[in-house]
Amino acid sequence: MIQLDPKKRYRNFRDIAVDISQGVLAIDFKEEEKQLYLDFAEILSNYIINHKNSYTPIEEPSILLGHLSNLIKNSSLEEYIQDNRNLINCFIKNSYTYSSRNDIPVSIIGDFYKFLKTLEISRQKIVLDNINVRLSNIKIEIDDDDLPF
Repeated sequence: MIQLDPKKRYRNFRDIAVDISQGVLAIDFKEEEKQLYLDFAEILSNYIINHKNSYTPIEEPSILLGHLSNLIKNSSLEEYIQDNRNLINCFIKNSYTYSSRNDIPVSIIGDFYKFLKTLEISRQKIVLDNINVRLSNIKIEIDDDDLPF
C-alpha cells in the first residue's frame, strides 16, 4: 500500500484480502482458530449453490454478530439449523440459490460465533474478509430478466 511505485501498490481491498487469505501478509491465528474458521467457512460455502446477479456481503462485524446471535438463540434447542437461509442471510445481502439439507450443526455455528466475538475488530474483519473472498468465488448466475437488451 505504501510502495513508491504506484504500479506495485494494491489496487483495492479485495486484493489485500486475497493476499491475507493466501498467507502473503502474515496475520497470526492459532491453529485451533484457523480450524474453527475452516470448519465453518467450508460448511457455509458448500450450502450456497450460486448467487443471483451479484455478490453483496455483509461486511460490518457487529451486524453479522447480531444476526448470528439471533440465529443461535432461535436454534438453541435444535441440533441442526432448521433453515439454511437464516445462516446464509447473516453473511450476504443478495439473492442466491442454496441447498436446503438440514444438517448444519448448531454447535459449529456457536463455536464460530464465540471465536469471532472474542477477536478484536481488526481480526474480525480479517476473518470476514476471508469468508467474503471464499463466497465471492461462488458462481454468479445472471437472471435473463435483468439484461438490458
